[in-house]
Amino acid sequence: MEITTTNKEIQWGEPRELSAFEMPILPLGAFPSPFKEYINAVAAYTYTWQDMGAAACLGAVATAVSGKINMRLSSGFEFPTTLYIIIVAKPAERKSSVFSSFTNIIYQYEDKKNRELRPAIVEYNIKKEQLEKDIIGAKKSGLIPDALLLQTELERLEDEPVKPIRLIAGDVTPEQLTSLLANNNGKMAIFSDEGGIFKTFAGRYNANIANIDTVLKGHDGGLIRVDRQGRESEKINNACLTMVLAMQESVIYELLSNSEFVGRGLIARMLFCKPRSWIGKRVYNTPPIPDDIKAAYEKAIWTMLDLPKATLTLSPEADKYAERWFNKLEPMHNEELASMSDWSGKAHNTMLRIAGLLHCMEHYEAIAEGRRLIISENTLVGAIEYAEYYLEYAKWAYGIMGADKRIVDAQYVLAKLREHGITEGNSIDILKVCRRFKRVENIVPILQLLEGYGYLASFETEWSGIGRKPEPKYKVNPNVLT
Repeated sequence: MEITTTNKEIQWGEPRELSAFEMPILPLGAFPSPFKEYINAVAAYTYTWQDMGAAACLGAVATAVSGKINMRLSSGFEFPTTLYIIIVAKPAERKSSVFSSFTNIIYQYEDKKNRELRPAIVEYNIKKEQLEKDIIGAKKSGLIPDALLLQTELERLEDEPVKPIRLIAGDVTPEQLTSLLANNNGKMAIFSDEGGIFKTFAGRYNANIANIDTVLKGHDGGLIRVDRQGRESEKINNACLTMVLAMQESVIYELLSNSEFVGRGLIARMLFCKPRSWIGKRVYNTPPIPDDIKAAYEKAIWTMLDLPKATLTLSPEADKYAERWFNKLEPMHNEELASMSDWSGKAHNTMLRIAGLLHCMEHYEAIAEGRRLIISENTLVGAIEYAEYYLEYAKWAYGIMGADKRIVDAQYVLAKLREHGITEGNSIDILKVCRRFKRVENIVPILQLLEGYGYLASFETEWSGIGRKPEPKYKVNPNVLT
């Protein structure tokens, strides 16, 4: 017998909040010109909130100065200006368009430099190939001393390899990431508008054995040494990795529930932001990015890509502000931030990295000439404002980890309903897209909780009394999908 659904009219209201979180306001004023104007222009062009563009901009600058600009404190402690940023956004939020607006100039720089390097690369490869042949020939002829001299010459050549440069990668395996760092003087950035890279780091292709050593060390300028059977060992001094990753809400819940990512400090290295959404309110025609603003941004990034190595320090006035913020944070690690002290313990260092990047944005031309290497108090204050913005989002992320598991599961189900645009279905239908749950009986209590909060409404289907009674269906509150 054909079963049809009953026609049940539902009077929808606003659902209750599963968690109360007030999104912080982006301190866009911390960005100097032309970066602030370009972030606004990209936001208007893509009809997205400035938060996404600001994160992409910060990542692009960190990529441009990677391996060149370090911060040094009065104690002598030195560290890079790398950042790991996660943007939580729905599908169709134009993440790719925002990313490309900030990274296209870096790809153009790559292409130009590789065209210029092509003759030197060809010459290097010819010399290397000839030396390898000469070594084989000398060994076959029994000329061992000659072979040793040639081997020494080959090793000297390989100490300064000439290879195409690569500055940005997408979704890569941990092994590929290590090789990319090794082949690019320890510098690499990852920009990805999908969250699949974390599944790879978690061991998707490696029997679910997580491999995050390179990612952990790449944040702090650490030494990476990898020995693999059948391949040359790879050694990277002062690895500098920047990551800007956009992902859907469902992925963030999986990320934050990974005990190895949490326990080994990967989550503590992440900066989170969750921009508001314009979906449902966007317009067809948006203003193009003004040519002069785009040109100014691209000129600045291009100049930064060619910066010499430099070390930034704080002015005495800036150092006082840094000390004041440190003293403000320190007791909080054991009080209101105790549940996220691994993250908050790194917040001061994060703030200083941001200060270094903001300083580069403002003074890139002077730095190119070896001048303006001292960070002012105004820049430091702006960096504190931006670090406090990320602190609020970290509270949201760690709130997910510390929340009632049923609430976290409910947020995960909601994220999947939004991701797949599901408006109606029974528990089996919903289970198919919520793979965290293995059985129907595991997901039903969560669906009932969501119904109690006003996100879903259940209704029975008609049944003739013959055969198994069909599962009740759920309608999704239309307010959830907007």
